[in-house]
Amino acid sequence: MKIIIYLMVVGFGIFWFKWKINEVNKTYRPYINKVKGNIGENVVVNILDKLDDRYEVYHDVRVGKAQIDHMVIYRNIRFVIETKFWKGKVIGKRLDDKWKQLLGGREYWYKNPINQNEFHIKELVKSGKCSGCEFVNVVVFVGSDSIPRLKGVMRDSELFDYIVEYESKAS
Repeated sequence: MKIIIYLMVVGFGIFWFKWKINEVNKTYRPYINKVKGNIGENVVVNILDKLDDRYEVYHDVRVGKAQIDHMVIYRNIRFVIETKFWKGKVIGKRLDDKWKQLLGGREYWYKNPINQNEFHIKELVKSGKCSGCEFVNVVVFVGSDSIPRLKGVMRDSELFDYIVEYESKAS
């Protein structure tokens, strides 16, 4: 009988502990995500600061309903950059609605960042501030072990060269 009571108390304790951890995660998750986002965006800011004076660099651009992490202007080219600070392995295809992050044996699902950035570009076009411009959709991952190898999707270590070499590759 003592063993049964002991097991019930331990079982309840484990249940209560997991419940409390879940409540804490729900409460603080938005703040944690904001801090992680800021870390990733600051990494990209430092990379973009290395571009020379031929490039105009803007951060946290708001156009219509869009909030663009970074935008680089070079001649008539507009690099619209979405930054993601996702650890682990990222899996997704260009046309998927959601992408999967594998981290610590768990799966997390997020909106496709290419689609998210397409919305940003549509808002820029709708604003009418740049007729005849070429818009380049760029998604930069900071801290990921593995990312989808798609056009315009890259690690932070690839961003600088991608921008600088873009015009010569496009020609």
